[in-house]
Amino acid sequence: ACDRSGPKDCSLIPVNHCLHTPGGPLKYSLEGHQFAVFAFCLTSDLRYMVSISTHFITFDLSTSDLTRDVNPGIEGIMQQLVLSPDNKWAAAYSNNNQTVLLNMLSSEFVVIDSPFEEEDGPVSGLYLLNQSLFLTCKLRWAQFDMRGNLVDVHDIPGNVVDWEILSMEFLRPNDYNVIFWSGSINETRLRLDSCRHEAYSEPLMLYSAMAINKARNRIYACANENNYQVSVFSFDESDSSDSIAWTLEDQLPRFENDEKEMLLQLRLDQDDRMLLGTAGKGFVIWDFGKDGERLSEDSMYFALPHGVRNITTRIMQSNSIMVSSKMDYAVAGVRKNLYVWCLHSRQLAKVLDAHFGRIIQLEALTIGNWNNVVTSSIDRSVKVWNINNIFEKVHVIDRHELQIDNISLSEVDLGVTVTRSCVGVWDTRSGR
Repeated sequence: ACDRSGPKDCSLIPVNHCLHTPGGPLKYSLEGHQFAVFAFCLTSDLRYMVSISTHFITFDLSTSDLTRDVNPGIEGIMQQLVLSPDNKWAAAYSNNNQTVLLNMLSSEFVVIDSPFEEEDGPVSGLYLLNQSLFLTCKLRWAQFDMRGNLVDVHDIPGNVVDWEILSMEFLRPNDYNVIFWSGSINETRLRLDSCRHEAYSEPLMLYSAMAINKARNRIYACANENNYQVSVFSFDESDSSDSIAWTLEDQLPRFENDEKEMLLQLRLDQDDRMLLGTAGKGFVIWDFGKDGERLSEDSMYFALPHGVRNITTRIMQSNSIMVSSKMDYAVAGVRKNLYVWCLHSRQLAKVLDAHFGRIIQLEALTIGNWNNVVTSSIDRSVKVWNINNIFEKVHVIDRHELQIDNISLSEVDLGVTVTRSCVGVWDTRSGR
């Protein structure tokens, strides 16, 4: 009734749960998906964003225009999204064991059925080079050309009893790093194997979380079962003996309560200057410095408010944090909110109601004059936030996500509404 009758009497009808101040924190709201945006990738020049749900949708981040919408027509929801180094190709696999390889220039695509046997398990990961697509399952990986033709299927060498492939990344078709896990979300043990020119490294045993730099020669990971201190490993390759190994180089400063508070995720920023860690009750940042300048010699811990926690969505994956281009604020997405901390005081400065549903992914968009952060959510939207205006006022409109099925009014200025998923108690005098 409100949608039909409201335009006759009202000048403005809110279409979202927030009214943002013009020129405020929300720069763009990128709409177009019919389902939750499960993943997105920024191109290497940070101009375009490719996102997936049941479609591949590309947005121009400088104008917010939808530039490409490709429906591969497969059943199921696409899971992981990867781009090739030259940004010409995109690929994603679905929960019904199919993979889509998309030419980003022509919008042509090919649907690839799983090349693995039923006992090998479903497709669990993928990786793209400019001329090759790689798919992985529990203990095998397959290589395809860019027309979707199968080149070869490989078995993982060595002793892999009680291990499964978590992810693989390729430098060249036969040079790769592979991360194993136990197959149980309750176990934190990890294992890293590397192959270069048919030489294999000794397995490196790790725990909980791991990150690798862009040059692929340094790893940051938890290597101690008793606490979650981060160790640094460097890659050594001997030309004379044809041997490769990961060697312990250093240990980073410990953070408060790292014996009990598990690190759920480790990531490096886009310049490899900062290591960004996600713990159970907050976030940890290590600054390696640039041009001799560092924010702190120690680890910097940013605590979440009481009752708010980070959760593990998949091993080594959790909520993310980013640092603004001016090195003054840290921004994280937890539940449906953005949390903003001052880097210098390490105090929580603002909580911003960002999405209508849980935030799935957060990425920094800091290049040139852009000081932005990009978030995607199960509310089917991707939003670009301007950190320069993050403290502008946002007017939140109290409303339900689903349609109201029943309303009950009391004699004491209270009303109760019922939807399929929740009950709301309202003050009928203020409307809140």
